Amino acid sequence: MMTGYPQADAVLEDLTARLTAARPDHFAACYVEGSYADRTAVATSDLDLTIALRDAPFGSQPNGEVRAILDECKRASPLELDIAVRDIEELRGQPDPQFMLGARLVHGVDVRAELPAPDAAAWGRERMHSAFWLVNHVFGRPTPVRLPLEFPLPGQPWHGYAERRMRLADGGEIRTTRDLVRVTGWIATARVAREAGQFVVRKHEAAASYARWVGDEWTPLLAQIDEHCRRRWQYRLPDDAAGQALLTDLLRRTLGFENDFAERYRRFALAELACGDSRRQMIALERLAQTPVDDPAVVAALAAAGGG
Repeated sequence: MMTGYPQADAVLEDLTARLTAARPDHFAACYVEGSYADRTAVATSDLDLTIALRDAPFGSQPNGEVRAILDECKRASPLELDIAVRDIEELRGQPDPQFMLGARLVHGVDVRAELPAPDAAAWGRERMHSAFWLVNHVFGRPTPVRLPLEFPLPGQPWHGYAERRMRLADGGEIRTTRDLVRVTGWIATARVAREAGQFVVRKHEAAASYARWVGDEWTPLLAQIDEHCRRRWQYRLPDDAAGQALLTDLLRRTLGFENDFAERYRRFALAELACGDSRRQMIALERLAQTPVDDPAVVAALAAAGGG
């Protein structure tokens, strides 16, 4: 038994068999992450995987064959697959608490014993950068980013927070709140990591961890999103008037939560650019190049740090 979900296990057996047959010297291990790893998956959950390779980076040869196998598995799978491919040296250089603490080995030899323990402070900084990137890019907000943020699609149904479509086991597609849950969860885990030095490695723990370690005015919002969007509605859009009214209110409050975080990120980015640590400054420059911010103080700090 791999995950305890027959459909997911069939996908995993096919994928790992193909990789083992094609590249036995290169394929080290397969891990399941997310809801299938902690057995909280619902009908609209995707199957999150990490494939660990023994040597060369994924973009180089002989990985064309690996890529082709994964693409074919994605096309054939009845579940939506989200596959990350990492070589062991990459994993060693960037220890990821979610992988180290939350992944479940389903095939191969566990490579995590070879990796260093993740650093809480570095993880907090990484989560701040990543959550800000996600807030803007997953909803297709324009760049450079201008604060305060607006709804992703003002005036459209659900304001653009429910554009993510998910494929069901029967082949049908529905619009979902998966990206809403993902974004608010990433903000929550970023703040827990940054402000409390705590790792949150499972999606269903985000709201409770935020309540425990941060516990501010946004705690009820996160609890309601987790309870209704993830647990009760299972990412589907509600079809009753009361549920739709509640979701509308949650989305209005989510914009406030995003803007609260965006201002926190702006101050964090300014501090990183001025910190005097060349590696941290370089990371901040790179991340702000990916998600530029139209703010006079940030623009000036970028110029001072050599990124203007």
